[in-house]
Amino acid sequence: MNYVGNRWADPSNTVILPHYVTGDAMGWAQFGRYRFQINAYNLSNAHYVVSGHGTNANLNMPGAPLNFRGTISVSL
Repeated sequence: MNYVGNRWADPSNTVILPHYVTGDAMGWAQFGRYRFQINAYNLSNAHYVVSGHGTNANLNMPGAPLNFRGTISVSL
């Protein structure tokens, strides 16, 4: 679980970016020399703002939606 509290978006402290919560997960399996891993990020597909720059909403950077990353590792 990841929690980010309210924070200011501009130097004069007039705009607050709201808090958000996201959750991540990981699973893996080992088969001989091979390790397979999958990571999932933002499991609830929450819509959130990572950062803001001033009072214009067009300058807000949205957070990543639900996404997955797979990895295969080989031991030599």
